[in-house]
Parts: sequence; C-alpha cells; structure tokens
Amino acid sequence: MLYRGAVRWDVFATFALLAVGSKSAIPCRPMERIEVGIAKEWLSVADISRYMDVSSYVVTGVLRSGDLPAVKFGREWRVARIDFENWINESRSAG
Repeated sequence: MLYRGAVRWDVFATFALLAVGSKSAIPCRPMERIEVGIAKEWLSVADISRYMDVSSYVVTGVLRSGDLPAVKFGREWRVARIDFENWINESRSAG
C-alpha cells in the first residue's frame, strides 16, 4: 500500500478517477424532491430558520443576496413556500 502521511493514495487515486471519469462509473438514482411540511403558503424568516436549523441572520443574508426569491413588507420578509421548496431542490442538485 502507498502511504504518504495519513492518506492512502491508492484509495484516493481510485476516488479521483471515479470523480473525473465517466459518470456511468457510479450508479446514481435521481434525487427525490423535497417538500416542505409547513402548512403556510408564505413563510417568515423564523419559519425558514427553524426548518433549516440556522440563525435568522443566515436566512436574512440569503434573502438580501437575492438567491431566494422573497417579498419584503416594511421590516418583514416573506417567502412563498413553493419558492422555498424550489430553492432547496435547485441548491441540492447544483452541488
């Protein structure tokens, strides 16, 4: 076996070849679509932060960047549930 430090280079090389090589080398199933189990049509920052288990600052940062479509009413943000679901699924499939 080839060792250099704590890495087994034979295993590393195998994974590197699989990653670079043909996509058919590793059988893949299509990802199942995530559906958010929240009954509301419009989600608040608090709803999203609870669902994603992140702080409200993280959610607000994503909303300000424009990555997740949202509407702002005064100081409050609202996100359509379908937009949130689409954003999660697109982000997941992008990598």
